[in-house]
Amino acid sequence: MGNSNKEKMVTYFMKTIIDFQNLKNKEILSWITAYTFDIALAAENAGIEQILVGDSGYMCIKGYLNTNFATMSGMIDLCQSVRRGAKNTFIWGDMPSQSYEESNQTAIYNALRFIKEGECNGIKLEGTSDLICERIKSISDCNIICCA
Repeated sequence: MGNSNKEKMVTYFMKTIIDFQNLKNKEILSWITAYTFDIALAAENAGIEQILVGDSGYMCIKGYLNTNFATMSGMIDLCQSVRRGAKNTFIWGDMPSQSYEESNQTAIYNALRFIKEGECNGIKLEGTSDLICERIKSISDCNIICCA
């Protein structure tokens, strides 16, 4: 006889950017912003498809008045915590201000840090200027998934 109190284990398979594109206008996709292991774990267990680790974590978790204090190292730390909680969820890392504006090389370097160190699947940038569009193109040309 099995233990009737055992929880049923559910295995989730991470959706890819191709899955999201194929589901566009067919299915509602769920996103959440998370900064911590426990919220990421709850999100994955709830079947949330994507998690954004936003620089707003510096306000919500660290108590800053704005996101200007967000650093690459701090954002990567938040991303690592979220990845530990959501091993099978697509995670976006939010590149903090001044981590991509300087040059295409700086933008690519920091985007790769989010992918390699932060274990993110894609990165998010903010802005609409021609300069930011150039940064997005340079990052995308390195096969890093971007949203802006």
